[in-house]
Amino acid sequence: MTKKTADGKRQSRVGARPRKRAEEALRQLTHDLDERVKELECLYSVAQLVEKAGVSLEEIAQGTADLIPPSWQYPEVTCARIILEGQEFRTENFSETPWRQTTDITVHGEPAGTVEVCYLEERPESDEGPFQKEERSLINAIAERLGRIAERKRAEEALRLQGEIMANMAEAVYLIRASDGVIVYANPAFEKLFGYSPGEMAAKHVSVVNAATEKSPEEKAEEIIAALDRTGVWRGEILNIKKDGTPFWSYANVSTFDHPRHGRVWVAYHTDITERKLVQEAFERVSRQHKLILESAGDGISGLDLNGCMTFANPAAARMVGRDVEELIGQLAHDVMHHSKPDGTPYPQEECPIHAALRDGAVHHVTEEVFWRKDGTSVPVECVSTPIRENGELVGAVVTFKDLSERKQMEEALKKAREELETKVERQMLRPNPYGLSFREVTVLHLVAAGRSDKEIATLLGISPRTASNHVEHILAKMEAACRTEAAARAIREDLIA
Repeated sequence: MTKKTADGKRQSRVGARPRKRAEEALRQLTHDLDERVKELECLYSVAQLVEKAGVSLEEIAQGTADLIPPSWQYPEVTCARIILEGQEFRTENFSETPWRQTTDITVHGEPAGTVEVCYLEERPESDEGPFQKEERSLINAIAERLGRIAERKRAEEALRLQGEIMANMAEAVYLIRASDGVIVYANPAFEKLFGYSPGEMAAKHVSVVNAATEKSPEEKAEEIIAALDRTGVWRGEILNIKKDGTPFWSYANVSTFDHPRHGRVWVAYHTDITERKLVQEAFERVSRQHKLILESAGDGISGLDLNGCMTFANPAAARMVGRDVEELIGQLAHDVMHHSKPDGTPYPQEECPIHAALRDGAVHHVTEEVFWRKDGTSVPVECVSTPIRENGELVGAVVTFKDLSERKQMEEALKKAREELETKVERQMLRPNPYGLSFREVTVLHLVAAGRSDKEIATLLGISPRTASNHVEHILAKMEAACRTEAAARAIREDLIA
């Protein structure tokens, strides 16, 4: 069966259902992955917010509230409020509604506030009212991080009040004697970070803080000491280990100075970056998953910048136009694969529906188009050009396209088979027809005699299975036949069909 598209062309539904299911599955998978990326970006942004120099707890709380709406499933109707230690931080559009999700913030095991997310309008039911279970996990994670941030801010304030020296040591710090690599001092923050009691780290070798990787703790310590001997400084990420054996990542900044009592010492400042590393690794994992999806997708997928140059292309896209992926990157998509119309005449870029998304920011779907291969041959495609926005600003477009060659071949084969069958029936209609069968019914009777099912009859004639079944029922009734086999046998015997 065919249907008319918006441009008046006719499009076959043959083979549409499996493809539609595959497209729906891909869209759902992409949607789910995009939602997880939004959640990871929220946590990553909170981690970046905390790392800003001189940022206050109030700024972190307000910044976190502003980060929440874009990370929920319906950002356009999402608002948020954070209450922390008696202060309230809210998005500009915050309003209490029946559709809300809340969780408590605890600091040192005591309630210290809440995180609240509301929808300003009703949305479909999900796992928890209109909210997804992943959003419950995200709001809990945000509250847990805010509690930890508040604890850290309290600890920093306590250190500042201990004296002028400790006030200038915002992070965990310890001193190592350069002559033998022995720890001579660790401040309370450092001891807490590594899980040691006050004074317990003194007289231990500096390698005690290093976790084993491809190098032993001693080898890593020797590597850092060698760099300090050469340049006097060392900075970098390092895998440390707590007293209880728990590994964690930190950023260390080590420098050299002369101590009046211990001689030449190294002072090391450590910042726990485990949370940032975990978020970064998760983000990279999702990015790899996106890459795998692109590489394994059967449809061609390519990205365009605002100039129409391709920023990425998956293997299927390159294969359809007979090129390598590397040949496509940086090239104008229109010039490479969409430069001419099906008849070979030039295709002006300003008329190109693919580039239209870059001009008007709308989605453009073309059901029948042709792209051109490197060897000069064309390939029929169905394509969709979807704009990409970043912070509300148009930055490019994603073009997805399907090779319609196989479908076109199937359409031609079906058309030929249908024409041959209709020619047979036209000749047959010239013979006596004692049952008053219509042209369509004789056509169906031919297919019944050939052993075709209702579904196969529907496909060959371009009708629905239900309509095919109705035709069969009418034939049996007119011929007073008990079953399809009897009707077919009688038709052949009585020379109703050839």
